[in-house]
Formats: sequence, C-alpha cells, structure tokens
Amino acid sequence: MRTGILGPQAVSLALFAVLLLGLLAGGLRDPLDWAAASSLLWLTALMGQDRVPAKPLRPWLLWVAWVIISIWAGDQPLKGLPSLSRWASLAVFLGLAASIWRERERRCWFWGLCAVGVILAAAAFYSGWTFGSWGNRAERGETMYGLLPPYYNYTVFVLCGACAAAAAALIHRDGPKGPSLLLPGLLLVLSALVFYYTRARGGCQALAGAVASMLWRAGHGRKLLYGIAVLGLAAVLFKGQSSWLMKLDKGAVFKRPQLWRAAIQVAAEHPVTGIGPGNFEQGFLLHNFASRYRVTNYQFSTAFAHSEPLQAAAETGWPGLALLAAAIFAWFRLPRNGSFTQEAALAAFAA
Repeated sequence: MRTGILGPQAVSLALFAVLLLGLLAGGLRDPLDWAAASSLLWLTALMGQDRVPAKPLRPWLLWVAWVIISIWAGDQPLKGLPSLSRWASLAVFLGLAASIWRERERRCWFWGLCAVGVILAAAAFYSGWTFGSWGNRAERGETMYGLLPPYYNYTVFVLCGACAAAAAALIHRDGPKGPSLLLPGLLLVLSALVFYYTRARGGCQALAGAVASMLWRAGHGRKLLYGIAVLGLAAVLFKGQSSWLMKLDKGAVFKRPQLWRAAIQVAAEHPVTGIGPGNFEQGFLLHNFASRYRVTNYQFSTAFAHSEPLQAAAETGWPGLALLAAAIFAWFRLPRNGSFTQEAALAAFAA
C-alpha cells in the first residue's frame, strides 16, 4: 500500500546521506548526532511510499521495546535516551535497507564501503607516519587514527565491516572478478597492515568471526578448519610476535577482564531490567577494581564495559541480552539469494 510521499530512490538516497553524514560526524559518537540520525531515519521510513515489512524487523523491535522498558525501570531514564536512539537507528536502517534496496543500491553500498575503507586505512597510515614515532611500533599504532580521531579503534571498526564484506564477496562464486578485484584487494592489504600496527585484537577477532560465519554459511567448513589450523600453527611458530600482537607488554595497565567481571556483577545485581541504559558508569563505581590493580585508565569511572553483550546485560538485564542475541542471529537465517551483495552485507553485520 502506497502511503507516503517519498519513492524508493529518495529513500535510498536518504539512507546513503545518513551514512555519509555519520562518517563526517566522526562516526556518530555524540548523543545529539545519534538523536538526529535516528529522527531522520524514522522520518524517512514514515514518509516512504512502501511500508517497511514488520517480519524482518520484529526481533529488533522487541529488543528496542525492552530497551524502553529498561529505561523507565532505571533510576535515571533521561540518560537512556542516547542508547535508545542508537538502537532505534540501527533497527530502522536495517528495515529500510532490507525492504527498499535492490541489487543496484546494494552494489553502490558495497563499492562505497570498500572505497571508504581504503580512504580510512590510507589516512590511518598518514597520521601514524606524520604524528607518531615511526620507529616505535607502539607509539605508531596509537597515532594511527586518521580521519576519525581520537582513537584508532574507530577506524578499525569501519575497516572490520568493510573487510568482512570484501572477504564474503571474494568467497562468493559470483563475486567480483578481473579488474574489479583491485579495490577490495587493496582494502584487505591496507587494512591488514593497519590491524597489525595498531594491534587491533578486537578488530581481528571480529573479522575472523565474520569470515568464519560466511565460510560456514557458504558450505566451506573444511576450509574453515584449515584456516584455524594455520592460524594456530603461526601463533606457535611466531610466539614472540604473537605476544606483541596480543599486547601482553601492556599487562600492567590492561585489566579489561576485570572490567568484564564488573559488568557481570552489575548484571547479577539487576538481573531482570538491568541498571538502565546509559547507567553502566554508576554500576561500575560500585565494583571499581582500579585501586587494587593501580590501573590509571579506569581509576575514576568508565561508561563502557568494552563488550557490547556484557554492557547489554548490565544495562538491560539478562532478558535484554537474550533479545539482543536473538535479533542478531535472526538475520543469519536469511536464505541465500544468489547475490554476493547479500552475503557481503551479512558479513559486515556479523563483524
């Protein structure tokens, strides 16, 4: 039923505009940016001529509804609004992209993402070369933030999705061929160097998990086992390099497992609706471990658990974590449609 004033092309253009503006806004790190993006996406959905199908969105809408319940059950509801706008933005974006985009738009998204990834990776090298001590690998990695300051992990986050999409496309039998391999190939090479010099452990894990899921989805289970065996053998043969990549030299100041334990303790104290979205910092203060370990980077407070699942458990309770997991895994039940763009999108989403 046609109910709005915007056609599919206008809706697609609005989605691309939000992606571009989000990148220019530094990855939408500010709560006000998230609120603006969420409002624009929902306005686009309401003005579109085609009704967004409810079925693919149902798991995400259940998760967003639980976030709202957790917000009102918390002591400081207003602090949960940025979190709500962030998840609402993701839900409506996925719904619009799945229902409005056709193969042409998906290919524009794929090649645009690859191009953005190459630009961000090149900018990361430039910032590391210009501002860092290129002879010191540790300092060099810390200054490789490129166009998304102040931390390199914002760049790595985008590269994870871009590389996962590129890898899935290359795995697909109908993926890019010939000269079209240049852009995704350049992306993978530059990103591998960025991951290495920044020692992006989380990024490597996310990318490995996404590629593994795509190999399994494509029926390449044997290749997946071979890849795991090769990585394990390399870790043993290059033990010193592996220790450096795992940042074991930062063991005196790196206590993220204790941070995760604090998140679990917060979730255990508020098992049903959590402490409330946006209120993790208050829960962490009750379980601050910094004084015991002399950890300066978590000495006073932190608003993040540095683990999205554990943060969801702490802020929305164990039911919230279950709903988030269900929403994520529901997308991997989509049937294969023969297009490499769908598998690329799922791989980026997995990463």
